[in-house]
Amino acid sequence: MDSSPPKKNSLSRRLTLFIASSLIASISISIHLTITITTTTRDGFSMPITRTCDTCSNNRSALVSQLMNQPRLINRPAAATTEVANDVDVIARFIIGDGDEHAEVELVVDTGSEILWSLNKSPQGRLTCKKSKSLFCHDPRFRQEYGGGLHTEGFLVRDKILLRTLRGPLLDLGEITFGCNYLAVGDDQTKGIIGLSRGPLSLIQQLGILRFSHCIPQPGKTGALRFGSHAIIDEGSITPFTLVSQRYPFYYIGVRSITVGNTRLNMPNDIFRLKAHGRGGFIVDSGTWFTRLISPVFHLLVEEVRHQMMMLGFTISPGTGSRCYKKPRDEISKLPTVKFRFNPNVIVVLGADQVFRMKPSVICLAFSEETEQDGISIFGAFQMTNYEVGYDIVRGVSFKPKECSL
Repeated sequence: MDSSPPKKNSLSRRLTLFIASSLIASISISIHLTITITTTTRDGFSMPITRTCDTCSNNRSALVSQLMNQPRLINRPAAATTEVANDVDVIARFIIGDGDEHAEVELVVDTGSEILWSLNKSPQGRLTCKKSKSLFCHDPRFRQEYGGGLHTEGFLVRDKILLRTLRGPLLDLGEITFGCNYLAVGDDQTKGIIGLSRGPLSLIQQLGILRFSHCIPQPGKTGALRFGSHAIIDEGSITPFTLVSQRYPFYYIGVRSITVGNTRLNMPNDIFRLKAHGRGGFIVDSGTWFTRLISPVFHLLVEEVRHQMMMLGFTISPGTGSRCYKKPRDEISKLPTVKFRFNPNVIVVLGADQVFRMKPSVICLAFSEETEQDGISIFGAFQMTNYEVGYDIVRGVSFKPKECSL
């Protein structure tokens, strides 16, 4: 532990305030203040995360379009790639650099990719991290591809990274390798990503951290991202990894069954088996919003949900492919749950708010389809809402129900 007194820096910050109602309003203001900065042994720390608004639009056709055309994960085993949600993200805020050269950035929390990167352009088009240390003498550029057509290009650099802890003070993580990117095409909302896979350039690998956890809150609320000794791992609900490899750095876990209400889906025991070269399998990924299932399982789920919804008095909303339902006039108090049983016997029960997206007159099943024959199935962030999801990168992942809003 560093016994030196806390450092103090005086700097100007940009604060972004998010207002979630029928619209999202974004207001930026500049203030001048003195901030206490503490150093860390990287033993453990916690930081706030926020969930952007996913209920701001009541446009049914827009909702159906998003559900039915959600971008697909690009399966490229040689590099960690993931899907980034179009209108909903789990956001963490970091400060890159210090003094006059600092920049506060908002990054998508993504356990399915490796590199921490930020789109660092000023309004004049100049890189704000131009004084960061380049890692290479000749061609330091890199390119990262994600599902849904997003790709980004930039320079691998090193600079000081700071973050605001849950208790308020800034925490100095020291110099970190990250992407200072000049291009991001395919997603206008994503300005940066914090990769938390087990790849060698991920933040946790650079900090030497073996444990972390996240608790994703309801829309517009604040949850927590915890590292090291602060991570919350529920020892009684750890499902082991089916593959541990930096070459295939996703967090693969095994699925034993999926149950809708009291009906277990009739799917083969090996339907989610991991295949050669990192294909197939089932991963946990906070950078993918809706849980994504390969076609045979997805259609079983849709059909069973349809059957149970019809029994409850719902009718299918036209043009939605049995994905969305009109609400009956009478209030319905009990909607079907979906239960995942992970290896060896870890049960995660998804309530109505984790199974459906609710609108005033329609509700839609919040799952999507992976159409590639040997595609990867994904347990997404929407379904992890109000669960403390703990990652021990050697042993496995734990799931503990929890009210995540702080």
